[in-house]
Amino acid sequence: MNGMGSVPLYGSSPAIDLIDDEQMQTISEIVDAETVDAESYSFLLIGSVDGRHVIKTLARSQTRSKDVNITSSLSNVECLNLFLDVYGNLKVAEKTKNYIETAANDLTRLVTDQTGPLSNVINFENLRFRERDDLEFVFKYWKDRKPFHIEQFFDQRLRSFYGLRYDSRENVVDWDYNMNLKEQKNGITVPKWGYFSDIVSGPFYSFSVESDNKELFKTGNDIHKHLSQEVAEFNILSYIKVLNPYEELEDDKIKDHKDAKPITKQLPFKPMFKINFLPCDINLNLKKNKRKYIKKYSKIFLSNSLAHNLVHLEELLKDDGKIIVETAKVALEFNTEQKREFIKKLVELGDSSGLKLEKIQGGKLELLNNLVFIKK
Repeated sequence: MNGMGSVPLYGSSPAIDLIDDEQMQTISEIVDAETVDAESYSFLLIGSVDGRHVIKTLARSQTRSKDVNITSSLSNVECLNLFLDVYGNLKVAEKTKNYIETAANDLTRLVTDQTGPLSNVINFENLRFRERDDLEFVFKYWKDRKPFHIEQFFDQRLRSFYGLRYDSRENVVDWDYNMNLKEQKNGITVPKWGYFSDIVSGPFYSFSVESDNKELFKTGNDIHKHLSQEVAEFNILSYIKVLNPYEELEDDKIKDHKDAKPITKQLPFKPMFKINFLPCDINLNLKKNKRKYIKKYSKIFLSNSLAHNLVHLEELLKDDGKIIVETAKVALEFNTEQKREFIKKLVELGDSSGLKLEKIQGGKLELLNNLVFIKK
């Protein structure tokens, strides 16, 4: 799919809370205890691309446990604007650029030495040395002052995608979403540097298409009254408010936290969670460490681009666990029939792997963001 690109930057489905309501009470009991059973809830995310599921799960957990506080010298609104700028924009503000450069130093220390303010919650030690070297290169490149001609690279992708229709692309974009691109038999020659990510969907699906605030989806004359940006702002701000609660305190209490800065000091809590990055080669990693992962995970999330790996996951699931597989609902280069065929293949793949669909309350499967599988 030429429009989606080969290097995804954004998720292709809305953020989900990996801990359902029944589990929330148990989580609260765990984090209130003196010791945290790290094996109680383990989640495996394969191909999720961004951190949307982690962010939403932590925020929802915080509303019950009150145990995950991330202090920041920024106001909640400043955190919101900074996050959306980093997450959704190719060209960022000067203030955001400075923040990225500061964060790059901490992330470089984290990936090379497993030290720094995030070392107690993020672990890169399971990655191969080559993968860690690649990450180090990326983080250091964030500080590189050499020009990166994003407008030129983005335009090259658009010209390749639209071809002869480039000059009239604004008029044909809706029609083009439902068309299939012909396979390039001879390959495509690209420069060493370029933009190889999505040019048709954008960073909207993770935080901008669902919300607890249903007022944001009201329509008038079949036109939405609110923009996707407003939905994202509401969602992200609601997460930030529970993860960074100090702005809500009275002034005399805030002063105790005035020196707290993002990613510049050790996080002041005993974490209830740990994020472990695993090697990119899923099949090889599972084969080499099979015993380590058997019946380990409460939930497994699998992206649509890696859905073929469903055949390897049943034995990694706890007996009451669930596998959440992303559908092709928002794959704009798929037509309706192709989306249905994709789901049909997923169901067949799950069935042959000892899995069955969780009961669905009516509706068309192709309209679902995810399919949920459980053990037979």
